[in-house]
Amino acid sequence: MWTTKINRKHMQFLFRPFSKIHNVSSSSRKKIYIFLLCLLFSFISWLFTKLSGETNTTLPVEIAVINTPREVIFVQRSDSVFFIESRATGLKILNHRFTRNIKDLNIDFYALQRMKRNEQSLYYYTANQMEMRFSMISNFSRNALRAKPDTIFFLAHEASSKKIPVKLNNEITFRPGFGLYDKPLLQPDSITIYAPENITDTIHFIETQPLKVENLSKDLHKSLNIKSFPAQSGINLSHEKVNITLRVEEYTESMLELPLSISRCSDLDTTKTEILLFPEKVAVYYLIALKDANRLNPSMLEVSVECPETSLVDINRLSAEVIQKPEWIEILRVKPSEVEFVLIENQ
Repeated sequence: MWTTKINRKHMQFLFRPFSKIHNVSSSSRKKIYIFLLCLLFSFISWLFTKLSGETNTTLPVEIAVINTPREVIFVQRSDSVFFIESRATGLKILNHRFTRNIKDLNIDFYALQRMKRNEQSLYYYTANQMEMRFSMISNFSRNALRAKPDTIFFLAHEASSKKIPVKLNNEITFRPGFGLYDKPLLQPDSITIYAPENITDTIHFIETQPLKVENLSKDLHKSLNIKSFPAQSGINLSHEKVNITLRVEEYTESMLELPLSISRCSDLDTTKTEILLFPEKVAVYYLIALKDANRLNPSMLEVSVECPETSLVDINRLSAEVIQKPEWIEILRVKPSEVEFVLIENQ
């Protein structure tokens, strides 16, 4: 580590100029202050003279088109920056830079001019339009402005439209004993996209932004953004948001004992062959909302086994499946899930 020793003589040498000023007489100090004040006024006067003179300046201004109809897609542009040349005083330039620092401008779509070239639509914004617009929002005179380039062009295509469904992207967990009642309600449940035809043909649905909720136990109403596409993709959407409604109910587990039916017996002559099932009934366990507990009737459910194939003599068990049920219940399990059968030939 480097160390430096400063003795008393060194300290006196360092602070000698200041001590001299401190030790001068009152009249001398007054002369020094007057001199410094005159020097300051001279500098201000020189600066003001310099800033009062005219000078050339170039101000880059980037333009962006707003309020573009969904049916119009910009696919290419010649440039997006106008360079505004002006001759003005330094004071005016400083005023622009510090109080009206215009770096970009929004241009309304309907302010663009249109022309056809090679059966393509070209929209454009001229330097003359830019000069007038810049003069209106700045402190520069219109006659003192010159914009370059002469014109900025935008190549546009008419968009193809397609209506696609909206898909809810959700990560929801429910409080124990609660669950979703009916399907999520989305308003609107489908939207229209506007894009080049080769793009619309590849899009079949669109998702919402993720909805993350934990331990949900009551109805949920929420507005969700639809996943957006990059600006350069040339895709516009008829809606940016959808309203989501989730109906939540408390559920309970219940059980019904139901008889088994036999289906698909086209290959078996049931007039000559009788099928005996063991057991003839099964227990069906299901989840049902408490408010629907008294609404369910056993006739609303049907449990069936497929007709056995006589060629498969080594198989004597059939799977039991619920083939009919109300939409507002959820089947948990069937017990037993398989039953035995016996074929009896009638005499």
